[in-house]
Amino acid sequence: MFVPELLGSAISGVAGHPRIEFTGSWTRRADGLWSLPIRARLSVPESAWMSAETNWFVVFEPSSSSVTIFPARDGGIASTFQHQSFNDEGASNSPWRLGNPCLQRQAAAFGRSSWCGQPDEIDEKIAWYLERLLLWIDAAATGELAVAGEPFELPAGPGQTGFPVIGFVNSKYDIEFWSARKGTWGWADLAKLPRAVATYAVTSFRDRNLKPIIDLKWGALVSSISPSTTALWIALEQLPVLAPWEFPRTWSALSSYLKSVGVGLEDVLIQAGADRRVRKKDNDPLILLFVFQYPTSLVRLLRATTGSP
Repeated sequence: MFVPELLGSAISGVAGHPRIEFTGSWTRRADGLWSLPIRARLSVPESAWMSAETNWFVVFEPSSSSVTIFPARDGGIASTFQHQSFNDEGASNSPWRLGNPCLQRQAAAFGRSSWCGQPDEIDEKIAWYLERLLLWIDAAATGELAVAGEPFELPAGPGQTGFPVIGFVNSKYDIEFWSARKGTWGWADLAKLPRAVATYAVTSFRDRNLKPIIDLKWGALVSSISPSTTALWIALEQLPVLAPWEFPRTWSALSSYLKSVGVGLEDVLIQAGADRRVRKKDNDPLILLFVFQYPTSLVRLLRATTGSP
């Protein structure tokens, strides 16, 4: 197969690299993409989620001159780390998974200001991305993908665009309030914003008996809207995330995680379901909110809907 000269130059430019092995040649796919299988080696000890050697695909898109590196379906990483797209298996006819590491931008490349910029020439760009990949896998193996002072990053997940948007306000005094309620649950009033699709504002938090415990202070528009649905909240000590950096993908995984922090999800849902059935006017799908404190010492909400977490 004819391989463009620039792609061939990219291979020759890193040939003999002690940490990179080309396990095949450039291949042009039916969709016009060019892909190159490689094997990358750690320079640090392997971890439970990052093996000493992992397989990847360098993917070049001629129309945009973009370069992306994906984990191989066979021998690649299966977990999702920080600074990485959700590592889904992808299409069954694709040799790679969809969890490409964020390598191309300063903010995506762990926030290191010294990593800004990248070459424009295709062959140099591909070599640059391979070097970034080596830095990324080492950082992933040692748990150093995120460092102090960086913006907080929620884990990537599947189908996140289909969730409703839920807004809230909080103050520094809420931190102590919620810290005292770890492991407890209650209800929240949601007001649907006019002319917005699936967009709500939390107007009040209530305890299990529907007694208001926090009234959120909004402007005139939101304050004038009557609550249209109710959500269930559970207060946690921290973001419900599984190592290395993934949300629980199933109700079973979520239940196991919550059990490990002293919350019985099944009991909460049974009790909340019984209480909710008393309120015959509330027949909307139940929205589940998690209240937690994250590293910047602010309280945030993570929402999940019924069906799958």
